[in-house]
Parts: sequence; structure tokens; C-alpha cells
Amino acid sequence: MTTPQANAHLARTMYRHFTENDVEGVVRLLAEDYELTDMATGESIRGHDGFRDWMRRSRAGLPDAVAEVMALHQDGDVVVAEVRNHGTHTGTLTMPDGTVYPATGRRLDVRGCEVLRFRAGRIVSCTVYYDALSMAHQLGI
Repeated sequence: MTTPQANAHLARTMYRHFTENDVEGVVRLLAEDYELTDMATGESIRGHDGFRDWMRRSRAGLPDAVAEVMALHQDGDVVVAEVRNHGTHTGTLTMPDGTVYPATGRRLDVRGCEVLRFRAGRIVSCTVYYDALSMAHQLGI
């Protein structure tokens, strides 16, 4: 069994790999049956290949994206991360429904909360909460 502190360390490592655009570094931390749920869009992705595709789409629109951990709260197999995501919309952003937004050159700075669940030293799920209206307003879309 992993400790809450070990889970918090894995969470920080995951956000570091995300910021460094190290997709495989993140994938190594994910369980085979990993699931990401984006509460703002309703998107749900599953597995390593689903994560790779999500990361590719995210980075295409915001190649300089940074996930800055503001605080972590851990309890057993759950870590709640308060995260500030920021970057510049310099590429094509493709939404889960297929809507495509060309680059606007605008800066994005959105805070949110992510609930990470762990099993056997791997991240098994991530439920993401953020203000999608603020994001759309900042990007002018």
C-alpha cells in the first residue's frame, strides 16, 4: 500500500512531466485503466492511448502550457490538487466535440481543482474541475 505522501509526490511528478511536455513520463505514472473526466466539457478519456491523444490535442493549442501546483491535499488514496494552468493559445485548439479554434495569440490563466485517485502506486483517475466560461472568455472564443 502506498502512503498519502507517496501519492502526493507522484501527483507533483505528474504535473512536472505535463509542464515539460513529457507525455511518456506522465503515462508511466498512470494505471492501465486510467480515466480522466473533464467536468466542464463532459469529456471522458480512458487508458494510456486516450491520455496520449488528449495531451496531443491540449499541447497543439497551448504548446507552452504550464500546470502550476498551488496546493495539494491528500487523504488515503486521494490527492486533491489546486492547479493554475496557464499558457498561450498559439496553435489549433480542438475541443472534445470536434470544434476547432485557430490560434488567437491570447494568454490563458485558469485555476481549477483536480481529484486524483491512486491504486498500487499509480494514478487510476483524474476528475478535473475548472471555469470553462472564463477560459473561453480569455481566449475570445
